[in-house]
Amino acid sequence: MARYDEAARTIRMLDKHCDVLSRACIENQGIIVDEQDGEKAIADLQAHRLVFRLDERDSYVQVNRVVSELFHHATQNYRRRLSSGAVDDLFDQLKHAISGYLATADRGLMRDQKVYESEIQEIVAHLIDTLREITQRFAGYVRNEFSMVSDLSQRIRENERAIKEASQLNDLFATLTPDVLSELARSDRLLSHLLKKVLGRAVGSCADELHDALHKLRENLTKLQDDQRYREHNELIDTLLQHYQRNPGYQPGLEHYRSIPRIFRSAERLELKAHPPIDSPSEERVLSDIAQQALARIAADEQPERRHQEPPLVPVKDCRDGVFLAEPEPVEQALRQMFEILPQLAEQQPASSLACLSYLDLEIDPELWLVCVADHYANSDYAKGDQLSMRFRERPLPGYSGNHMVEDIEFRLVSHGA
Repeated sequence: MARYDEAARTIRMLDKHCDVLSRACIENQGIIVDEQDGEKAIADLQAHRLVFRLDERDSYVQVNRVVSELFHHATQNYRRRLSSGAVDDLFDQLKHAISGYLATADRGLMRDQKVYESEIQEIVAHLIDTLREITQRFAGYVRNEFSMVSDLSQRIRENERAIKEASQLNDLFATLTPDVLSELARSDRLLSHLLKKVLGRAVGSCADELHDALHKLRENLTKLQDDQRYREHNELIDTLLQHYQRNPGYQPGLEHYRSIPRIFRSAERLELKAHPPIDSPSEERVLSDIAQQALARIAADEQPERRHQEPPLVPVKDCRDGVFLAEPEPVEQALRQMFEILPQLAEQQPASSLACLSYLDLEIDPELWLVCVADHYANSDYAKGDQLSMRFRERPLPGYSGNHMVEDIEFRLVSHGA
């Protein structure tokens, strides 16, 4: 029973000094000043270990963390409504305490410096708790999707309000940059640890969680708006169905257009929109890679030295009076050589075109060579005169009536005495 009695006495002590504790936790960062009218309350609370004094020379006591968390839980709804303002106020208090801490450190006032040091630690702790609480609140919105509100329109309204608050808080996080915290900390070791490491790490973590929550809130808003549009369409269909069921012979016509309710005559363009999740940390790496690749492709075309670089000079040789000798084609050259000696070859006996090919330095199919010989003869002076006569040596193709295969082309020297 001793535990129950001790718990009951502690609860009664909290109730007895509720006003003092409320002012301390809500208005004074958990500090109760040791004044004449508060001595009795401090003594009672110390007896139950609800407050503590770090230094006996201090003129104030600090409310126990458990008691602070109790008031924190009891007032969280109100503080949620003022969350962004609370962070701003705490940051102003932090800057004021830091200025006092640095001033007392420069003057060597160790006792006053300890007071400001404790106050800075307390404010940093409260600031981190407030940031985490706000971030968790938006994470809770994402989890429950405003299911505590049944009406779809009100859920959309609450979602839009949450997105607005999250955007404002995101702007606040943007002001708590490492440069700002480093400027506040200066070169002091304690301030550098509290602001750059402890507070900076907490701000970065909360900012990442807030970005994810904001992205999911936007997705949820789109889903709710789609659900609302689908519900309106379904209600319209149900209304038309009920009208047809009540009036089986109803036939719509243009003459009834003016009497149709406005909701049935509304029409609007259906737009499809897409938004990249640029605020989502999980997509940051992919988007960064895409942006770097795009910039790399553009950089080559937009470099000033490349854009304004003069083309290299190419020396040009004056060849207007020059003479270019074209090498004759091998086949054409072989034909000329053959027809130059044909009159001599054909004096004694017919000259064979394939036999001449065997003596020429030319790689060509026999069939193609015969075609070239016949074409060259037809376009030469020999065809117009009576010096050389051309005759096809051919044989009939078996199985193909009237068709012959040319095996060779022979040339004979025409005798004028015959």
